[in-house]
Parts: sequence; C-alpha cells; structure tokens
Amino acid sequence: MKLILILWKYNLEMSNLTYAIIEKTEVNMNKIFPINISGQIITIEKAIATFSDIIAFVNEHFNATIKRYKVALFVYKSILNSFKGIQDRKPSKEDYKLAVDVLEEILNYNESDEQRKFQNKRNCEICKEVIEKCYK
Repeated sequence: MKLILILWKYNLEMSNLTYAIIEKTEVNMNKIFPINISGQIITIEKAIATFSDIIAFVNEHFNATIKRYKVALFVYKSILNSFKGIQDRKPSKEDYKLAVDVLEEILNYNESDEQRKFQNKRNCEICKEVIEKCYK
C-alpha cells in the first residue's frame, strides 16, 4: 500500500505556493503478525507490550546516556513506532546488531527475583525473534 502525502506551504515573503509530494511505503503489520516463536503465538499487542517492557528495563537498569544503550533504545522505539504505523528513520544493520547485544546483556543481568528473570528471558527471546524475522 502506498501512501502519498502532499505538503503545502505558503511562503509569505515570496507570495507563492509551494508543495512537495512525499511517497512512502507503509508496512502492513497485519501481514507479519501473529508470528510463532518457540511454540507461542505472538500478536502485535504482545510484541508492543514486550518491547515496552524492554525499554523500561533498559531505562531502569542501564545508563541511557551511554551510546550502546542510547542506540538500543532508538532501535526498540523505532520498532514500536513501526508497530503503530509511525514511520521513523530506519536503524542501520549495526544498530540492530547492537540492540540484540543489549538483549544479551539483559539476559545476563543479575536479577534477584526469579519471576522477573524468567520474564526478562521471555521478553528477550521475543524481541530477538521479531528483530531477526522482521527487521534484519
């Protein structure tokens, strides 16, 4: 599905009307979801909740001013926006790789609560699969 936006801008100084046509291809998330990950059916709603949890975890436990975490957060937020139909600047392949590396750090994070540790493991598995299937 192609979406064409026409942006109109009236320039008062030059007294002329200008416009630009921007064409973008919208990814239909209904064609991607639901996906099967390790026998579990993941809907777009579950994917949104999972990436939101990962973003919250990174913000809570890591320093978001460090470049690797900043890039990972950018990737996760970009994916979230794509789920919502919002077009962002697409992360590079290196950005995606770094985001997956941060997921590995989350898996190895020393969490005292076993339930939280299991939830982190599950969230990381889902995020990795979504990134590998849909974005790499």
